[in-house]
Amino acid sequence: MSINKYFKKHFETQCFQLIKEAYDFAIQDKVIKLDWYENDVTTALNDYIEDSLKRKKFHIISTVDPPIRKDDIKKRKRLC
Repeated sequence: MSINKYFKKHFETQCFQLIKEAYDFAIQDKVIKLDWYENDVTTALNDYIEDSLKRKKFHIISTVDPPIRKDDIKKRKRLC
């Protein structure tokens, strides 16, 4: 296995570990609601990931994309 593939695989494993643990904590804390949009769930999970000691140990940075505003969607439709 090449060095690039090794580091990519290791990084992916760490990321999935952080996501799984964040999901487990969110379910345990009953944070996620059934009527939430995808962005709401992502933000909640990211909060757990940001607080994770493993994330700091792994030196992984986690961010969420800002939501697309409805005005921006309308502008894009007019331009098309």
